[in-house]
Amino acid sequence: MISSKPSLLAPYASPKANDASAPKSFANDLEEMSIPESVKGFEIDKEDAKAMKKIHPEGEEAALEVGLNVRDASSVELT
Repeated sequence: MISSKPSLLAPYASPKANDASAPKSFANDLEEMSIPESVKGFEIDKEDAKAMKKIHPEGEEAALEVGLNVRDASSVELT
């Protein structure tokens, strides 16, 4: 394929840098965003929501703990 289209090997122009305000603007936007309780069409009842929050707790510490549990569980042989 390449021999029939040698232009595929031609170098492309280097990408241009983002505007200097982009990272700051993006971070500000994230801080102002709110997370919805559910996504339209994917709502669950209150009891299921409680169970999901218990199974999948929020926060970085919880994520690290869950990650460690998954890693530890992956080394356990299931019989």
